[in-house]
Amino acid sequence: MRLSFLDKIRFKRESRATEKEGQSAASSARGAGLTAYTAGSFSRGAVPADTPGTAMRVSAVYRAVAVLSDSVGRLPLVFKIYSAREHRFVPYLSTEDGRRMNRLLTVGPNRRMSAFEFFKNIVKQMLLEGNAYVYPRRNGLGDVESLVLLSPGSVVYDRFSDTYFVADPVNGVSGTFGGGEMIHVRNESLDGGYTGVSTLYYAEEVLSAAATGDKELLDRFANGGRFKALVGNDTSVQGWGQYQDDQLDSVRDLLQAQINAGRDIISTRGDVKVHPLNMSASDMQFTESMKQVQREVACFFGVPPVYLMDDTNVNYKSGEMASVQFLNNGLSPLLSKIEQEFLCKLVPLEVRDRFRFSFDTDALFITDLSTRGNWMRTQIETGTATPNELRRRLDQPPVEGGDRAFVSTNLTSLDGAGRQGAAQPDGAANEEEEKEA
Repeated sequence: MRLSFLDKIRFKRESRATEKEGQSAASSARGAGLTAYTAGSFSRGAVPADTPGTAMRVSAVYRAVAVLSDSVGRLPLVFKIYSAREHRFVPYLSTEDGRRMNRLLTVGPNRRMSAFEFFKNIVKQMLLEGNAYVYPRRNGLGDVESLVLLSPGSVVYDRFSDTYFVADPVNGVSGTFGGGEMIHVRNESLDGGYTGVSTLYYAEEVLSAAATGDKELLDRFANGGRFKALVGNDTSVQGWGQYQDDQLDSVRDLLQAQINAGRDIISTRGDVKVHPLNMSASDMQFTESMKQVQREVACFFGVPPVYLMDDTNVNYKSGEMASVQFLNNGLSPLLSKIEQEFLCKLVPLEVRDRFRFSFDTDALFITDLSTRGNWMRTQIETGTATPNELRRRLDQPPVEGGDRAFVSTNLTSLDGAGRQGAAQPDGAANEEEEKEA
């Protein structure tokens, strides 16, 4: 990716300022008689996790990205038009253009991807790369024939001219495109919303700590908890019956061979001293400290810790609240971002108020059969949906009389109750009171 002229100047100025600060700190340390340390000196043994490949090897990152991308991928994005007769937005299926667009969004946007894979990878690229680019491929009449998710690193966006430079041999797309010709889903931005920045950039230190912790955990338990020891002698003076440094190496190999052979009692020769290395309490608590890093990753990706398999202090109520928090704070803004970007880039401005792209989120709120049954009963009792509308959601055939809306008679308004009392004759009211008595 090539930087613009202004970006190059800004980058050089920042590099020079950082270099001067480092030189000033080093000279001050030398004047005080101290060893000069740079920022990297304190993390010399750290494992970097600043690329999608290394970051996805951290279990918390893998799970957070999978939760967000899978949740979006399983929701159908429906292209709707406003119906003046019904006074609501309905799926746009009355024309061939509307049916084609809905097929692209709910079945397969192109010949190489399903709709699930398409939206899943949009979210993954947005989180891990910072930006996801979708090219609407049109025919000679200007109708959208396919939606192509461009490969990572194949697009350069010039925010000054609002131009996209594409070179994607994998999908066969190349050229220069204007801002209105490219669907651009951005992550959190630092330049005013023109380009997104990968979540890995914000969480670089946390992810590096997680990757370093995983490597340390592997080093500690790679040998399966086998015996470890230090071999040495009490003095370095060479004499009769004492081992020299080169002889200690041979004794070390001999002891290792006996351990590998599975012997329970091992003998040493001469003045060799064996100092066992046992696992300390800090070693045993190391895995517990890794949970804090897991919570930090959950904060960066906007996913509740319980969704990352962190079951600490989890009960039924906290799990339910975590689901509400995930839907309201983590997933809903992401869905709105995709819906509005598709609307702005696929529908002309003059008719944009008549159309809408909307994710069907009903599947997210229904977790089991019991919850589904309660939800359907509430829909019918409040007149929100008819029985046949709910049956169509379950792929069930309609029933006679199922197109009528119902409402529960257990509740009524005060004015409605007054009208019923006024319409009832006094004699009938007295008869009703006598029957109740």
